[in-house]
Amino acid sequence: MQSYISSGSGMVEATIYVGIDWRGRLAERVVREAAAILAREYGVPLEVSVVEIPSDSLESQSRGLPVLIVDGVVLAEGRVPSIEEVVDGVFRMLEAAGGLGPAGFPVFDDAVWDVVEEALA
Repeated sequence: MQSYISSGSGMVEATIYVGIDWRGRLAERVVREAAAILAREYGVPLEVSVVEIPSDSLESQSRGLPVLIVDGVVLAEGRVPSIEEVVDGVFRMLEAAGGLGPAGFPVFDDAVWDVVEEALA
């Protein structure tokens, strides 16, 4: 399997700040699933760290949790990101850093899905 990371430590780091509620658990699960897809399908390792902030559901919402930060860039705040959003965000960051190899991975972009839906209709 070819890895798309060509420089640096070879590891992309994600930190997700969560409250102790269902949104936090769901956000953690989504990010871990995205990390598994990135590693399995594209050879891009995503190290996931979870920071729990003691708060109930209402407190979490008022604090803007969950917050997903990937290599210092906020990808999602105050909501649970989708798996596609995490994967696409990691690829956008790698591309901006010049760390992507040849193209060929699917782009999780609304415009792409519109074209696919049109073709299927």
